[in-house]
Amino acid sequence: MKSLFESLYDSSYNKTIINEYAQLVAEEMINESFKSSIVQKLAKAIYDAEKDHNKREVDNAKRLDKEYPYHDGSKHIVRLNNFASIFGPKESSDRYGNNKKKLQGLKWSEIKDEDFKEYAPDDKELIKLIKSSYGKKDGNANFIVMTKDGQILNFIKAYGQSEKSDGMYYFKTNEKWGNGVKELTKPYYSYQQRSLKVNEVIDALKGLATIDGVKVYALVITSDMVKEYSDIISDRSKAQEGIINYDKNSLRNILKKQQARYNALVAEMKAKKLMQDPESLFNDIKKVNDEVVELYKKIFNNPENIDKNFEIGSLMNYVSRAYDEYYRYLKETRSAERSVKRAKDKGYSDEEASKWGEWNRNSAKNAINDVKDYLNKINKEIEKIKSEL
Repeated sequence: MKSLFESLYDSSYNKTIINEYAQLVAEEMINESFKSSIVQKLAKAIYDAEKDHNKREVDNAKRLDKEYPYHDGSKHIVRLNNFASIFGPKESSDRYGNNKKKLQGLKWSEIKDEDFKEYAPDDKELIKLIKSSYGKKDGNANFIVMTKDGQILNFIKAYGQSEKSDGMYYFKTNEKWGNGVKELTKPYYSYQQRSLKVNEVIDALKGLATIDGVKVYALVITSDMVKEYSDIISDRSKAQEGIINYDKNSLRNILKKQQARYNALVAEMKAKKLMQDPESLFNDIKKVNDEVVELYKKIFNNPENIDKNFEIGSLMNYVSRAYDEYYRYLKETRSAERSVKRAKDKGYSDEEASKWGEWNRNSAKNAINDVKDYLNKINKEIEKIKSEL
């Protein structure tokens, strides 16, 4: 049975992986041509508003890569604000609201202008639709406010990460600083801001009704607009059992999930400043991960290799487990350090304080040994598959 600590870091790790995977999926889903002119205009409005911010992000990452390069050759993460980051996949849960590990995204590249319904800002039917979707757990609509000459004024999200992520947004542009996509908010307690409530959104729309020609385009989300991605956490158990599809799309999806796992761990290590040894075990994991990726490419790029039905499920599972155990090592090491510090703060001697972190250090040692075991298994599997290619 897992301890509370183990459950907490497992949950944190899984959440981090899902967030990374969502970024990859969002770019894949949205980096295609839009069929809807309305969506095209919205994407351009977001791009124009965020271009200064995104340029600074890219320039800063380049500077950091040059001044503070990471030992494993990875680059500093760039978080761009764009259509994909705003309208990318959201988490979905099972029917009981448990295990929020799935990703659910809209097929934006397939949505057409006729999927939108046009309303006046104060239309009663529009108000009814907003009330039924905005701030609701099962919200199923997005709204775009446009002038008669095609300028996007606002957009309203009522289909996001959760009902708490719903909001009304505007574009700040042509200013010396602070440009970007901004949310309309209201004061909340001291020096805090909150999203608009549904009646406040409706009031804001009614205020826009005074502008000649302003229209609101409502996109009601239907089931055929939604694409769900498999549970990337439970996929590990499938891989362990050797259950894996060999078609190209399935294999590419597996590689994407593994990349998300790698990005999540790199982010954790950078945040904790733990990438200190250029010969660290993590580099060994990265090396075998890259070898596995190359093997997968060779397999799904050659139909004859796919026909051979290599048992690659266990191989990918071993790589995932190596990442997981290394993450456990990081967490246990950090916990040991904090325990020792707490003991010293309480006045214990160095020798006595050291005992406070003994359990976590042993757990960290076991995790590292598990990583080494998985690496040995991975290398053996790689050699076996190479001999059969």
